[in-house]
Amino acid sequence: MAPTASAYAVFIHRGSLGKLAATYEGIYRTWLPNSDYALAGSYDFEAYPASFDLEDETRCVLEIWVPVNIDATRPAALVRSRPRFPFPPTI
Repeated sequence: MAPTASAYAVFIHRGSLGKLAATYEGIYRTWLPNSDYALAGSYDFEAYPASFDLEDETRCVLEIWVPVNIDATRPAALVRSRPRFPFPPTI
């Protein structure tokens, strides 16, 4: 299925895949609830660069793309139509 959201928050995970769950927890339990964004209802996905190397932690780097929309229930979101931080945020 092709991604359909109009905007994505892109997070960089660096390090072993054993720590990947902690990165997702940071995204969904910390960043998202404290941001001006809501999930867009599509799927998130991971992008692995050609240089990805599971055996070398310095090259074990991937992107996590999370579909988002401005959360209109947050007062600050109502006055902005653009993100207040540059993408990609890094966790």
